[in-house]
Amino acid sequence: MKFKTLFQEYVHSLLHRMDSPLKDLPREHKEAQAEATAFMVTKYYGVDTEAYSAGYITTWSKDIQLAK
Repeated sequence: MKFKTLFQEYVHSLLHRMDSPLKDLPREHKEAQAEATAFMVTKYYGVDTEAYSAGYITTWSKDIQLAK
């Protein structure tokens, strides 16, 4: 989980920095976006975080369309 969390924070630093066009997205969207990206990358490297990531994305998104 540390690898996934580290990568999720890295995604935030890339996608949601102050000069990013995505910086003004609602926090819920940012969290879901960063977690989904971290999930895909960790899965690529053979680390399965699906059980945690699915719940995290669902909790933050609060919108089924955003979660999808």
